[in-house]
Amino acid sequence: MTSHTQTSPAPAFFALQGTLKDYDWGSVTLLADLQSREPTGRPEAEMWFGTHPSGISAVHIDEHDLNPFDSAPQGQEHPTVPLTEIIGELGFLTKLLAAAQPLSLQAHPNQQQAREGFARENAAGIALSDPRRCFQDDQHKPEMLIALTHFVALCGFRDPVQASYSFQRLAEAEAEHHEQVTTDLSAALARISLLLSGGNIRQALHLLLDPSGPWVDPESGWVERVIQVIHHAEQLRRDDQSLDTAALVADFFPRDPGVLVTLLMNRVQLAPGQAIFLAAQQLHAYVEGLGLEVMAASNNVVRGGLTNKHIDRDQLDTMLDYAPVGEPLVYPRDERANTDLATGITLSSLCPPVKEFCVLRADFETENLSLTLDPATVSVPDLAQPVILVCTAGSVVLSSGTRQLELNPGQAAVLPHASASHAAGAPVSMVAQSVNSTVFATGVPTARS
Repeated sequence: MTSHTQTSPAPAFFALQGTLKDYDWGSVTLLADLQSREPTGRPEAEMWFGTHPSGISAVHIDEHDLNPFDSAPQGQEHPTVPLTEIIGELGFLTKLLAAAQPLSLQAHPNQQQAREGFARENAAGIALSDPRRCFQDDQHKPEMLIALTHFVALCGFRDPVQASYSFQRLAEAEAEHHEQVTTDLSAALARISLLLSGGNIRQALHLLLDPSGPWVDPESGWVERVIQVIHHAEQLRRDDQSLDTAALVADFFPRDPGVLVTLLMNRVQLAPGQAIFLAAQQLHAYVEGLGLEVMAASNNVVRGGLTNKHIDRDQLDTMLDYAPVGEPLVYPRDERANTDLATGITLSSLCPPVKEFCVLRADFETENLSLTLDPATVSVPDLAQPVILVCTAGSVVLSSGTRQLELNPGQAAVLPHASASHAAGAPVSMVAQSVNSTVFATGVPTARS
């Protein structure tokens, strides 16, 4: 890992306290289980590690505090400062994301859309704290999610012909339920199927999300009727996985037309360690699971459904990329051939096609294995400092000179300026304290040599 030059030595690393977000879709247990602690009893959706104004992390600054993640003695506090005081602003944001139920149907803007949307909402006098706000900043938001448990996500539009079959099956099932009589609902489903068979994803989505149309109007009962068809058609769900996903989503949003929108999307099931990348303008919704999410440092979200938050379907319509995509998997690059690693250490990289972030993963099969975070010995795609480290399994100890810090699952550290420690003759080493330990390092990628 390389870094920017600094004129005077500085601490090689700091313990990092994340910012917890209690969104209602969050799991009560996933983060607590990861961190081996008692649940709070409230949803714990995300833990942010970064400098975004909506959730700046705190840095533990006492170099002699060997257990900064533990509760401080009564009447005392662990001394902290905002991460921005140590490193300024990061161009990326790292999160632990724990979904117990589907997140909203959403997309993020590209760079131009972000600038225009942020300026437009500012000019309209919409406060940053206003729930109607879609653009919290002027940055785009590509993102990558790495599954830590089994993880289900809906990502981008699938082949419209395949989606057409799903709607046609529903139209036939609805007509069959009424003894082969074509109802208003079966005709509407057949119309969407016809649009999709011709590749017209945008028009199909518009029909489903039209604020003045029957799909959005709760008085029509159309969404509930389709959900009844899906729930009663067990064979259809077995034959068509997208219908099974819609049934799962419908349990949480029984009147939301977004349930039908899920039929337009790719369902991706990730095993632990697998990753997906979502470029700007891609419609998506995470469904369930625990993951490590890395993104450009933005909080711009435009939502179209499956949420109690502000929905802006018109903005979403103009912002989306309607081109079908395959499963957006990111495949790790094995870096062992580029490094001089001890047997039992695996180093891999996940670097999507963006300039804001790249993730390195270090796995230690047994305890006492050591990895030195020094560009002289680790010639992988370098990460410009600062770097955020997150432990997700086992336990590791960071060491530099006399300074040490233990990281357990769900705990994080920041390497602010590693060159300073190298100049002082004390590179950072990471030593596994248990078998099957895993640490992810996120930073800005530099060019490969």
